Amino acid sequence: MKTLAPSRRAFTLVELLVVIAIIAILASLLLPALSQAKERGKRAVCLGNARQLMTAALMYADDRDEHLPAGCYGSGDWASIWHDLLLDYLNAKEVFVCPSQPDNLHSWDLGYGWNYQEFGYRPVDHFLGWGTKLGDLTHPQDTILLGDNEDLGSRDPHNNWNFYYLYRRSITLVPKRHNGGGVMAICDGHAQWYSYNDLIKTIPGVAAPWRFAP
Repeated sequence: MKTLAPSRRAFTLVELLVVIAIIAILASLLLPALSQAKERGKRAVCLGNARQLMTAALMYADDRDEHLPAGCYGSGDWASIWHDLLLDYLNAKEVFVCPSQPDNLHSWDLGYGWNYQEFGYRPVDHFLGWGTKLGDLTHPQDTILLGDNEDLGSRDPHNNWNFYYLYRRSITLVPKRHNGGGVMAICDGHAQWYSYNDLIKTIPGVAAPWRFAP
């Protein structure tokens, strides 16, 4: 006697909805992890950029009797901003672009700012200026010279001058774009990530990671 093969039963609507719901739940669990992994990759690129910028700043100082540049030389159309001064020591402008903030309406898409409040804004002498001498730094291994500038949306993005500089311990202008913190270049030549809380902390008598104590 010939037996009939069992017929295949199609999914019911309820079963199909259950499968879709399970896939949606799995996706909601995996997407944040994938997003964080992607951001960690961008942070690694940013660390490399910051190290290159710090190396360029040290090379600049080596050519100028150990004077680091100030934030800006000259004024108006004749102004040379700190990144102009470092360009001769770098291979490409792309080093100035933070991969987590690639477009901030600046002509260079500048992703890094200069710690002008502690290393000078505009010198009187346009040759050496009053830029800090490396030998004057008491704790270079703990002192930020430059790093991730403020995040987009912190204030009016059409004011491009905002992005040239760092604003130390500012509760609104310190970056959070790299997993809740920012990448900073340190005066001894290395770069590292700091949490937002590390960047805004004010402990009497403790300067790190900035140059001067609150």
